[in-house]
Amino acid sequence: MLASILTRIAASAVPWHLFGLAAAGLALTTAVAFHIVTVTRLEAAVARAQVAQAEALADIARRDAQIGELERAIATQNTVVARMQADGQVRARRADVAAKRELSRPPTPVPQDVAALNVWIRQPTGDAR
Repeated sequence: MLASILTRIAASAVPWHLFGLAAAGLALTTAVAFHIVTVTRLEAAVARAQVAQAEALADIARRDAQIGELERAIATQNTVVARMQADGQVRARRADVAAKRELSRPPTPVPQDVAALNVWIRQPTGDAR
């Protein structure tokens, strides 16, 4: 049966090479369509990867900003601590100078009689003792 069909087709005057060209064109069109679909999928994957990369870079930038803020806060605290230490050193030096001045003063003579002692006690001394 198949042989008779093939014999009839061969005997007819149909240009079979056109069917071959049509089949080749269909195969080529199918291949191009698959290629387009594949390229589109790859482009979508690349776009998703670029979005993920942009998000990662934004996250890195946020973390860098946080690190910068922390570094500024630490620097401010270090400055405050240094000022407090310097202030403490200045106060200690001032107290030391005042103590040395107090120790280097000659003793004040105390009057021997009671009347002179009462006058001496009521006198303003001039310093803030």
